This record gives sequence, C-alpha cells and structure tokens, in this order.
Amino acid sequence: EMTADIDAGPASASGSVKVISNTAGNTATGTSIKVGATTLTVTADVNGDTIATSGLKIGISDALVLQGDLTYSTVVQTLSGIDFRETSIANGSIQVKVGGVTLLASGIAGTFLNSDQGVVGKLAVGSVTLTGLTGVTLELTGIELNFNTTNAAVSGTVGGTAFDFTAADRQNFKAISGTGKIGLTLGGVLTEVSGNFAFDQSTLTVNGASTKVIQVGVSNGEVTLAVGGVEAKATGISGALLINAAGTAGKLNVGTFTLTGITGVTLSVTAASIEFNTTGEAVSASVGGQSF
Repeated sequence: EMTADIDAGPASASGSVKVISNTAGNTATGTSIKVGATTLTVTADVNGDTIATSGLKIGISDALVLQGDLTYSTVVQTLSGIDFRETSIANGSIQVKVGGVTLLASGIAGTFLNSDQGVVGKLAVGSVTLTGLTGVTLELTGIELNFNTTNAAVSGTVGGTAFDFTAADRQNFKAISGTGKIGLTLGGVLTEVSGNFAFDQSTLTVNGASTKVIQVGVSNGEVTLAVGGVEAKATGISGALLINAAGTAGKLNVGTFTLTGITGVTLSVTAASIEFNTTGEAVSASVGGQSF
C-alpha cells in the first residue's frame, strides 16, 4: 500500500493505492502456503490482481477535479456465458469549473463490468448542481445510470450491486433517470421545469419493426412561466415520447393548467392531453407504459 501527494503546478494528485495479487493457480481464498519457514495465508481473490485507491483526488488546478475510492479487479467473473472484469467506485465526485461557473456531481457509487463484448453496469449519482451562472439554476437528485452494450441478456449481483438486463430492450441500451428542477430567469421572465425524468437509448418496436430510438419519460412534472404578477402553471404532467432519425412522437398528460394575475381573466383546464408526431409517418409504439 502506498500513500502519495503530488503537486506539479496546475496538476495535482493525492490518495493511497493498494495492490493485491494472487496468481497462484486455483489456490482458494483462506488457504495457507508455506514458503521456507514462513506461512502465508491467501486472502485475495483467486487468479487475479486488484488495484484499489482510497481518497484518490486528481485535479487540474480547480478546473477539473475527480475524487473517489476506485477498485479494479482482473479476476474473471462469468455471467450469462460472458467473462467480465469488475470496476467499482464509491464516494465519487466530479467538479468542472469554468470561470465562476461550477458544475458538481457528487455521491457517485456503483459497479460496472468490462468484457470483450461490451460493458454492463449501474451507477448512482447523489446530486448534480450548477452554480455561478446568472439567471440559471440546476438541481438534480437521485440520478441512476444503467447500461448494457453486450447485445446479450445479463443479470447478477456484483459488489453489492444487483442488475437484471435480460429483457429484449435491455440488451443494448443506455439509460439515465432522476428528479430535477431547472430554472431560467431572463428579462424578468421566470421559467421553471421540475419533475421525475428518464432518458433511455435503446431498440424499440415501432410500427412492428425494431428501431433504435431515444425514449423520454416524465412523471410528476410541473412547468411555471411567470412575468411580473402573471403566472401560467401546468402541473401533474406525465407521459412519454420517442425520438428517432425521422422526428419525435409521443403523448403527454397534464393534470391542471391555470392562468393567474390578469385582472378580469380566469383560466383553468383539467385532464388535458397533448399528442404529437413530427416523423412524417404513422407511428404506433409503447414507451414507458404510455401507448400511442
């Protein structure tokens, strides 16, 4: 195990690195090996090397700072007939700073598996914040990234992380979901968008044929537009849409829409829906439980 703190002008690195190796054939964990008068007890994974970092911090001045506890193992794990090697991260964070603007993703944790066929994994991000940009606010929480690029059905539990990517549309996909709030103030006009959002790149059956699309889902959505004392608000927004090379198609449901602040004018709409299709062709699909 080695601990180091390196400072080379604008670049710096600190933390500790531990290398664990056991390449003694099929020797099992916990087995004792006698070398001369010395008895060694093997506690490493069989037939592989593990490199673990603790409190690793890599920075290029304060413009880019990567931090976390990383572990990489060369031990082969076979899932669904595919040989994988594991990489895990805990207590991770990424900070990007440009001038007075800072984008920070923190609470990064999870596991991903590498193979010759592709990558499988699940990562959680506690929060993403944007600060220092006048008139713009960004708050994202409970973010989860799931991905499988092996073109195969894979499931298992690795490093305490369980995943099941056996469904047909989970065998070659990348997805991100979370809860977010975005605010924009420009020229006295305030716009806020909030809700639970999901973005998914996968292959979906559209008009009876397999089509590569980007799926977007929303629930508990809310949009507010305020100018002076006038406010338009849509709440209870849910639905889904798909995006492909031809355009966009989908359906959004709106629980309520209200307009306030204009003397003598009242507007209230309930249970509205919006359907749209810009692909130039008929579309029939089911996205996130929403059929259209």
